[in-house]
Amino acid sequence: MDKQERYEYSVESENPERLDKVISNEFSQFSRNYVQQLIEQQRVTVNGKVILKAKTKVKANDEIIFTSLEEVDMGITAVDLPLDIVYQDEDVVVLNKAIGMVVHPAHGHYDDTVTVL
Repeated sequence: MDKQERYEYSVESENPERLDKVISNEFSQFSRNYVQQLIEQQRVTVNGKVILKAKTKVKANDEIIFTSLEEVDMGITAVDLPLDIVYQDEDVVVLNKAIGMVVHPAHGHYDDTVTVL
């Protein structure tokens, strides 16, 4: 498991905005849904107070502190699968996928999936 990271941010906008929106905009690696999970799990404080609602408004000079969730190692390992690649560049891969082949890891099926890195 990766360790939890601590993040701090001082709100700059004069216009009050939703807490979840401010965090997800400032820290683009976190989706708004992920930020809402952090808030639900009481991992976010504003000016030292734990915030329980994502819709809480924050304003200029409010100090936001939060910790990320620990990432869980799913134990997925790469497998060299024979794939019929029709086209590939640095942004796109087009392939003829075999019937029944799972496209990405999901609950109950972590192996032999098509995940191109």
